[in-house]
Amino acid sequence: MKNICLLLLLIGAFLSACDGDEPEVQYISEVSILKNDTLWENTSVIAGLAKDCDVPEIGLSIGKVNDSKGLLEKINVSYIPNTEGIFKLVRSGAVCNDSLAEASFGVLLGGDVGGVIGRVAPNEDSWIEITRYDTLKQELWGKINVVFDLSGKSTIHFTGGEFHVSVLPDTRAQPD
Repeated sequence: MKNICLLLLLIGAFLSACDGDEPEVQYISEVSILKNDTLWENTSVIAGLAKDCDVPEIGLSIGKVNDSKGLLEKINVSYIPNTEGIFKLVRSGAVCNDSLAEASFGVLLGGDVGGVIGRVAPNEDSWIEITRYDTLKQELWGKINVVFDLSGKSTIHFTGGEFHVSVLPDTRAQPD
């Protein structure tokens, strides 16, 4: 649920940043990833700083969109340390300033939140790598491989994932 709230806050911050007379900011959202060995097409990525911890950490969502740009499926990753490195993905239990990141797989049904349908599969090699983080430009590059368990019924393998994304500020810390 926390991941869904973070995603909604990030989308709201992105949309509200487009209002007004301020110069238009170019938001970078590039991603390529395989879902069960097939290119996961029509995807986008969004990232933002989460200041729940002493040191801000990164939240990231990779989503598949339909023709009208409505989100259909998404990967959420939270508690990513804001430094370069490889971080193991777990189903739950990641905490602030840890070397673990938490991931889930969810769906959006008819524009409404459908919820989490998959968690990181135990005993699988699931990880996210931050290959570069430019704090001046607030741009992030990385790679991801993750296997999700769908309630013991089946698994979904996301492999060969690479992304380049602008990192949005934490909007929760700003006054209304």
